[in-house]
Amino acid sequence: MASTYTRADSVWIYMRLKGEDGKWVAKPTQYRKDNAGDRRQAELLAIEMTREERVRKAASKTTERWVDWVDAWIADKWGRPEQDNTLILYQKYWWDLSMWLLDNGIHTPLQMSYKAAMNFRVALMAKGKSNNWTILRLKLLSQIMTEAVRRGFAQGNPLTKMGLKTDKPQRKPAWDDATIALVHQAVKTQPQWLRVTFLLGLFQACRMRQCEIPLDDIDLEAGRITYWRSISGRPLVKGDKPFTQPIDPRLLPELREIVAERRAAGHRSLCDLPAFGCSLAWRDFLDGLGLNGRGLSQHGLRVTWITRAATSGRNGQRGIFLAEAKRFVNHGSTSVHEGYQRLNADDISHVPAALPLPPLPES
Repeated sequence: MASTYTRADSVWIYMRLKGEDGKWVAKPTQYRKDNAGDRRQAELLAIEMTREERVRKAASKTTERWVDWVDAWIADKWGRPEQDNTLILYQKYWWDLSMWLLDNGIHTPLQMSYKAAMNFRVALMAKGKSNNWTILRLKLLSQIMTEAVRRGFAQGNPLTKMGLKTDKPQRKPAWDDATIALVHQAVKTQPQWLRVTFLLGLFQACRMRQCEIPLDDIDLEAGRITYWRSISGRPLVKGDKPFTQPIDPRLLPELREIVAERRAAGHRSLCDLPAFGCSLAWRDFLDGLGLNGRGLSQHGLRVTWITRAATSGRNGQRGIFLAEAKRFVNHGSTSVHEGYQRLNADDISHVPAALPLPPLPES
């Protein structure tokens, strides 16, 4: 174990400890022997060095490495069909974590510490990752450490109650007409899944994963789409709530074309999304069109549909009622639905004139 000592010919406190090669070494610390506060800090440093020495010693004897069990545990815990999206997400989180752990020589749960977790956070944020990006992965790592303790692979979980606070996600803006027209033209030369997710997001308010519709669930003659399960068996809708939706007539011509192409090629679903990186690919595509810095995304098309539904009914046309809009996009909660609306001053410019108030008396 590490220990401190002093020398008659020096004002500094020295430390004797075992290095990573197992050999004893002695070196000066930055603390002075004639300062009570420095002496206390030297003692705390010796305790920390002793703990690290014990971790290294235990790690050298154990075979319970991350690679031996974590992948299988994640697959078992989140591997049910109704959790498939969560499984894919957590596998991606674990890939990011495991690469960092490997690069930093942390091969077992015994080597994990609060300091290492904070180093992960600092290092990845310095590379441009967001606060939320690091926190989501550390929350998974904490769950993994809890399981490691349960299995006897670690003595405790140093990542419980870390006190990290996620940032409030940025509100996605609605798309304007010029942007819709630009992307509609450009997406025709992109991978087929980008075109499908754009069209269904715009006309049907579909989320990304919702676009992997089995072709058999698209009834072009009746003009209906049923969202239930994908070809892989995973749910297409949140909360595993199937629903049927009318197809926007303006979408039908292109949808017929895509369905025919997919059937001719032997595909069973409307598109095949990449396992990872869909949102990143969308962002790169929009940036390539000079639309970077505006916060646009595929999910913003759902925002666009809901916002325009809320402002429909102008010029003597029948508007879309709230209950109808919620049913179309499959929202059960009014508060969630209204959270998608982005009404600006122009959208409500008619409100003052429409409000029945008595005229003010002349002065």
